[in-house]
Formats: sequence, structure tokens, C-alpha cells
Amino acid sequence: MGSLISGPPADFNGRSAVYHSTPDYEAACVYARFKVNVGVSHAEVRIVRIAVPNRMISAAMPLVMTFPSDEWKQTIWLSRRSQKLQDKALIAKGKTLLIGDAATGVPKTYCKLESWEHVTQQHVLRLDDGSKMCQYVFGDEFAEQIEENCAGSTTILDYHRKG
Repeated sequence: MGSLISGPPADFNGRSAVYHSTPDYEAACVYARFKVNVGVSHAEVRIVRIAVPNRMISAAMPLVMTFPSDEWKQTIWLSRRSQKLQDKALIAKGKTLLIGDAATGVPKTYCKLESWEHVTQQHVLRLDDGSKMCQYVFGDEFAEQIEENCAGSTTILDYHRKG
């Protein structure tokens, strides 16, 4: 699992490394394409499919943050600017899993915004069909639960670029 960790700044993790995953194959391809675009060799990029039981996700009582809530806008604006999340951090809320909409744009985009109130629907990452891209964000505690409970349900897929 360690090779799947994402460093900051990114969605919901302004200052610490966490795991980002998605339940949607198309969204996983977005992440893979990003890796290729930042210089990782296409031959080195893979999509990891892990079947995590719904009961495990439910038991985590995830924090859910979606656009257009003020909490989502504030959290994205702070985390993409590498600022302290304070009470919005997962640990502060006693949560090990966050499910939320993915944001688009490089951190520099958010540094130019004067306030979280300027975060709009143009900052929401969307799939080809126009739906918002969902992501699961978690730290080491939930990653360890995945390792312990889902060891036999992992598949490594080659990333095939569209068009």
C-alpha cells in the first residue's frame, strides 16, 4: 500500500501524505493519466483494483464532503494551499476515511483565489459523462485495515491511454 500514498498538497491533505483512491475505473484512469503527464513513464503506471467490502467502509463511518458544501470548498481551498486544516482534518473529526468529490487544478490555482468562497463548480473534477469524480481519502490506519482484510482481492491492471 505504501507505494499508493499521495504527498501534499492535494485534496483533503494540505500538509501530510495520505492515500487517495476511487471506486470508479474511469476516475482511476484520470489519476493514471496525471502520473504520465507529470513525467512517470507510461510503462510504469498501473491501476490497482482492491475490492473493499461495503461493510468495512460503513464500519469506518466515513466523513462525506461534497461540492457545493462550504465545508468542501474550505477544505479544498486550505489543503491545496498547504494550509492547516484545523477542525476539518480527518483526525480532528475522529475519522479514518473521507469520501468526497475530487477537485481539479494545480495548487497554484487555489493560491490565486482570495478566499474559499471563490471555489466554484469549475474546480470540481468531472468524468466524461459530467458526473463529479468521487474519491476515498484515508491514512495509515484504514490502509492497514485494507491490507489485513483485502489481501486476496487485489488486481493490478495495465493503464491504457484513451485515443
